[in-house]
Amino acid sequence: MAVRDGLTNLYNRRYLEEVWNLLVRQNHSEDVKIAFFMIDIDYFKLFNDNYGHQDGDDVLKRVAHMLRALVRRITDSVFRYGGEEFSILLYGTNEETSLQFAEKIIRGMSELHIPHRKSPYRQLTLSIGYCCEILTNETSPQDIMKCADEALYQAKEGGRNRYRLYGTDGLKPEKSPAN
Repeated sequence: MAVRDGLTNLYNRRYLEEVWNLLVRQNHSEDVKIAFFMIDIDYFKLFNDNYGHQDGDDVLKRVAHMLRALVRRITDSVFRYGGEEFSILLYGTNEETSLQFAEKIIRGMSELHIPHRKSPYRQLTLSIGYCCEILTNETSPQDIMKCADEALYQAKEGGRNRYRLYGTDGLKPEKSPAN
């Protein structure tokens, strides 16, 4: 239970830190790219206020299940970061694969068709920020997480229901809109 979130049964934030520590030790001998995604349910507070916390908990479980279904490799993990935020760590990937994965997440959420009358999209959506980098002595897990968090902020500022890639060298241009 120390590594799992009680509501969603996803790995928790504490376990994410353990995974990062393992990757840091492992990656100093390998040049492997890691993609880290920060995912936030858009307008979730309005959803809870409108539909109630029980429905909000059900949404968190459904989103967790959808994310877990998309993560298929044993080297990749899904975490409940906190509240309505989730994170995903993909090991041994690249920017193009990460982009495709972000699109799958947006599509997966859309396919859940969870109504939300207070959202401009009329259903629940996700905003995603992600970073795809090689862990090095100069690029730490904190750097990668900070970049993903900044990308998430930019996705929300850009209208939500979208994804943004932010590298340690700055925000990357959007390749295509998610919606």
